[in-house]
This record gives sequence, structure tokens and C-alpha cells, in this order.
Amino acid sequence: MDVYQKVLVKLIEVTGGKDNVDADMVELLKKEGFYPSIDDILEKMSGEGWITETRPKTVRVTHWGIMAARKIKAKVPDSANILDKQARRLQGEVKELMILAEEFDGKVTADNFDRIEKKLVEINATAKKIREHL
Repeated sequence: MDVYQKVLVKLIEVTGGKDNVDADMVELLKKEGFYPSIDDILEKMSGEGWITETRPKTVRVTHWGIMAARKIKAKVPDSANILDKQARRLQGEVKELMILAEEFDGKVTADNFDRIEKKLVEINATAKKIREHL
């Protein structure tokens, strides 16, 4: 995702995806760290038909901008969504580990302990995926 696409996606978040809401690009680009390129960004995004300027440095996203942002978001996995998915997976694996521990407590066997060790490896792999996206 290039800078223009990142700004467009952020603009959609700020406006709630509505084409009748004004957004201050100065404030937005300062927060995102792209303020020095404000003129270039405004020119490119206007040229793409993604935004329309209502006042100097104040814009509204267009229908085409909303559609482009949806396509961009569909292609790029959102880190928060990945984290949510992995967090749910981790919770499920820990619950399974608790069940395996209870079974092991009821019947202490090498096979039951092997299943616990296997589950711990899975939990560790999930934890590493979470760490990568934090």
C-alpha cells in the first residue's frame, strides 16, 4: 500500500466512510507523519478522483474514493483483524490445554502428556504470530 492509499484509508476512517463529511487534511497528515507532502498528496488524490476540496486543505471523500478504499482494505490484511483472530485462536488453544491437563490429572499416561506437549507447541506458535503483529 502506497502513501496515497494509506491516507485514503485513514480518511475513510476519519469521515466514517461518508461523502458528506469534511476532513482537515492538515491535521490528518500531521498525525500520520505525511504533512511535508500535503500538496503532492492532495494533488494525487484529487487527480484520482478520490477526494474533492471544499476549502483549502479541507476535503470530502468521493464515491470513487470510498470504492477505492474498500478495494485497498480488501487486499491488505488489517493487523488488528489478524490480532483479533490470533487472540481468539490462543484462547481456544489454552482452553484445550486445560481440558488436556484435567485428562492427564485423571489418567497419568505418556500418551496424555504427549498431547499436552503438542498443544504447548501450538500455543507457542500462535504466541509468535501475535508477537509479529504487535
